[in-house]
Amino acid sequence: MKKITYLIGVISLLALVIILILSYQMTMNYKDENNQNSSENIKIIFDDDLVYDGTGELDLLDGVSAQGEDGTDLTNRLNAKIVLAGNDKEIRYSVSNDNGQIVYKARNLVLKNYQGPEIIANDHLNFDVKDLSNLVTVLNGRGELKGLDGFGKDITNQITYQREKVSDGIYRLTFTLNNIYLDSTSLTVKANISGAISDPILELYRSSIELDVGSVFYPEDYIKIANDENGNSIKDQVKISSSLNTMQPGVYNVSYQLTSSDNSVIVTKNLEVKIR
Repeated sequence: MKKITYLIGVISLLALVIILILSYQMTMNYKDENNQNSSENIKIIFDDDLVYDGTGELDLLDGVSAQGEDGTDLTNRLNAKIVLAGNDKEIRYSVSNDNGQIVYKARNLVLKNYQGPEIIANDHLNFDVKDLSNLVTVLNGRGELKGLDGFGKDITNQITYQREKVSDGIYRLTFTLNNIYLDSTSLTVKANISGAISDPILELYRSSIELDVGSVFYPEDYIKIANDENGNSIKDQVKISSSLNTMQPGVYNVSYQLTSSDNSVIVTKNLEVKIR
């Protein structure tokens, strides 16, 4: 009797395994060889990779169509966006039918003669505080700043920047440019800015301290002033970073950083901590 019960149990287990395998295979059948991940009721159709060399406008829907299960043309419902797939770029298509059923399909995007985004700027800039409200346009008009998309097309208007105060009237400007191909680049230059500037203020009580091994250290206690450009205290918005280990003798750096409300200004202070 025990042998029969054991045999029935084994058979039941094998049957369960077979059911799971068949279920998995049925699920995988929903994906076709071109990575279409939904039922066979909707089809997104294209032949090859999309190759673009910078000539004309990039049309992500070039050569793509979509059909419903009854042959209905769903091409006008297609959506497309560029995504990253490891080191490669893909176009991710999606389309839905009247029942709300959605399918997705990926297509390789091949960029020929593509150099990546580029920022061209003078190493040292001079301008007035009034130019800050429209700085990229002002510098571009003077021939001192330009942004290219990777195919030589001008996308200067997509450049953003942050400034970091070095001393009164002297700043580091970091320009950043993102293009539609999901690539980005940055460039840091020096700048002299004339006129009165309302920047966030960050001050520490000390620039360096010494502590015994095992001492308790609270970095927030060393913030003297942290005000926004309007003079309001924002100590809780100071970002503190450090690898300090009070149990290990050595010299460490604690970095304090305060960013303006519009994210255009960064103020940084450093505290040197010696653990003895």
